[in-house]
Amino acid sequence: KAQGVFLQENEVWKGSYYADLRNPLWAKSLLEDQIPAIIKQGFNGLFLDTLDNSIELELVNPKKYMGMQLAAVSLVKWIHNNNPNIKIMVNRAYPLLSQMAPDINYVLAESLYTSYDFKTKKYSVRPQKAYEEEVNSLKKLKEKFPHLKIFTVDYWEESDQKMIDKIYKVERENGFIPYVSNVLLNKVYFKGKK
Repeated sequence: KAQGVFLQENEVWKGSYYADLRNPLWAKSLLEDQIPAIIKQGFNGLFLDTLDNSIELELVNPKKYMGMQLAAVSLVKWIHNNNPNIKIMVNRAYPLLSQMAPDINYVLAESLYTSYDFKTKKYSVRPQKAYEEEVNSLKKLKEKFPHLKIFTVDYWEESDQKMIDKIYKVERENGFIPYVSNVLLNKVYFKGKK
């Protein structure tokens, strides 16, 4: 934080901070310390969450955060080039995926069919038009980059098995590999399981 790598705190997830992907210290830390430590523990892949923050930050304040999206794409490329044998999954970051696709193996479409509102603390089905637009975008990505596997994670109430089953059905019909969880991601609910 003192070296300017961390930006503001994430309001939803207290204790986690936005990283300035443009800062060379962040890439250095990942490539030289964090990723080797993860691999040493026996993991064979990385899940890159919240890369879409770079898109949001640059859209909200283009002057202050200019280059964040390019830095996200470059970071993924650096990770892949320095660790060609590990698998990489990227969460969302839809506008950047076609640039990242040659260097990743998986895409996670989080909150594709359903979502969770942290203010109201309620689960909801996303608007049909927004869902269809994202599905079509993901299908086009898959056509262009057939090696990619597309996973989904949607959030819902554990007690509503009927809706959980529907989410699995809808996501599978679109060719995705789905999961349903609560917003804390500490349980996975399966189709047809009580």
